[in-house]
Amino acid sequence: MNRPSDFYVVPEEPGAEHPALPTWANENANPIELDEDLRADHRAKVGRVEVEGVPATFQLPNVLSRDECLRFIELTESPGYLPDTAVSIPRSVRHNHNATRVVDEQTDGIIWSRCGTCQRY
Repeated sequence: MNRPSDFYVVPEEPGAEHPALPTWANENANPIELDEDLRADHRAKVGRVEVEGVPATFQLPNVLSRDECLRFIELTESPGYLPDTAVSIPRSVRHNHNATRVVDEQTDGIIWSRCGTCQRY
């Protein structure tokens, strides 16, 4: 699906432990191959679920289909994850790996259109 030539580094930023962390972008629009015409039965499953005990926190399950999730994982694993991130909190506190990406307008639009009915102001 995605080859290293499908990506490029926008800028590099200093992390807590590394001086030059990449911010990745893709050469082509919609690299996850999101379905712009997602079936109505799947769209109906997208909803907002409040997280109990955590104020102002919610989840949006079913924004991506199962296949889209798998392609998204593949896309982010292709250039890889790093143990550092462009924040001042060291890995010894965060305990996670990071991949920073810039999303293209088509992907952004598809995802936001699926989430639009879940917003509260």
